[in-house]
Amino acid sequence: MASPYSFISPSSVSSPHECESAWQLAEESKTALVGLEATLKRRNLALEQQVKQKLQETLNLSREKENAEQTLQNERRDFAGKREALWGEIDREKMNAERSTEDVQRLERRLSAQEREFREEKQQLLQTLREQETSFLQAANVLAEKCEEAATKGEQLEQEVQRLQKQLEEQREKFKEERDRWTQQGATRGGQGVELKSTLLRLVPHLRSLLEAAEFELEGAGTQTQTVPGDQAETAAGAEMVALTQNEDVAAQPREQESVLKELLEQASDAAKAQRDISLRNLAQREGVLTCPISLELFADPVVTKCCGKTFSSNGLRQALMQRSVCPFCRSTRVSYCPNRDVAKLVVFHRAERSILGLPEPVVPNIDSAMQQEPQESDSNHSSRSVSTRQSRLRDRRIERMHTRSSTRNVAANTGQGQSVSRSTLRPNHQELALQRSPSDAPSIAVPVRRVRFIIPPRPDPEVDSRSDTRLDSSSDMTTRSDSARQLAWSLTAITALNTSRNRQTTSRRVP
Repeated sequence: MASPYSFISPSSVSSPHECESAWQLAEESKTALVGLEATLKRRNLALEQQVKQKLQETLNLSREKENAEQTLQNERRDFAGKREALWGEIDREKMNAERSTEDVQRLERRLSAQEREFREEKQQLLQTLREQETSFLQAANVLAEKCEEAATKGEQLEQEVQRLQKQLEEQREKFKEERDRWTQQGATRGGQGVELKSTLLRLVPHLRSLLEAAEFELEGAGTQTQTVPGDQAETAAGAEMVALTQNEDVAAQPREQESVLKELLEQASDAAKAQRDISLRNLAQREGVLTCPISLELFADPVVTKCCGKTFSSNGLRQALMQRSVCPFCRSTRVSYCPNRDVAKLVVFHRAERSILGLPEPVVPNIDSAMQQEPQESDSNHSSRSVSTRQSRLRDRRIERMHTRSSTRNVAANTGQGQSVSRSTLRPNHQELALQRSPSDAPSIAVPVRRVRFIIPPRPDPEVDSRSDTRLDSSSDMTTRSDSARQLAWSLTAITALNTSRNRQTTSRRVP
């Protein structure tokens, strides 16, 4: 094998010095070549390592690229799915938005229609309110006129009653005086009448015998002579008969006075009964107006609803709202109410009038206390059964009260129909006034309880009158009749004064 430094031949060297330099150069070149070879090897190793690293990096990058591509594909698929889902949601949202828009438009149309209806209803209600106010004013004016007429007629009736009482007293005094006088005259003339009758009975047969004898004895001129004593006897007998007739007329005059007194007593009794029957009928009608439609009892703490203006008892309305949160009358869902003080006062006055007329107060069971006294069970079935039992008891009590009221009204109506009393003796068009329903259901009657004791006059003492009647009249029948007449007259006067005061107060409160 040739040496790598064979290009340096000895022939090319001209001198030893040059040879040495050449050899040195060759050695240096050899050293440099060895160093270069080592460097190249190191470089090759480094390059191989770099190549391996690059290849490894390339492999890693290719794997990462594949992973990235796989991830990208997955992301693209996820993005596509999400995009489709988003587009679907967008479509659904658009549809929901369109539906919401349609619903809003429909609600706006409905709201506008309801507003129009509310405005129309408001106009109608205002018109109705104005009409009701007009009718109420007219009714108030008519009622005021009727009250004035009734007050005037009541005063006239009171004056008539006083006049009849005075006339009755005067006739009673006259009757007693006439009775005493005619009793004395009858006692004196009774003996005279008996004597005259006995004398007449004795004279008539004698006169007849004389006439018969004169007829047989004297047929011509003697007839005229015997006729004169007969005429005188007949004249005397006629005078005695006239005297007896006068005595009978005198005895008949007390009987006529007694019959007139009986007629006056019967008229006063019939007037008092008719007045009481009219008061009972008006009381029944008024009680129907002042009855709660839920509890079927008189209003207790009455309240008026703002939606329809109907009056109920507060407890009954609360129970109805607890069962169903709508108005029991107009079915409105917004139920608000406020106290009705006018109706409460009317109920108080109605109870006062019942007590004045002597009617018993209807027994009202306390439903709340009964419910509180009953045991409360935890079991739902038992509680439902107890509630149904309470409701059935309450229903039975209401039915019993309704039957009682209807029977009372029928009795009052039958009693009123059975009385045949002319309306000229009563207070016309005063107790016949019908109660009108106003928007607040407030009938036009009012009599304060504190005024009742000032209205009714003091009752006369029957013992003093009976003693005086006993002294003046020994007949127990006439004494009893006079006492009953005074009691009836007192009752009629009290009722007349009560109605007069009620009419005046109603006029002062109702007329604007």
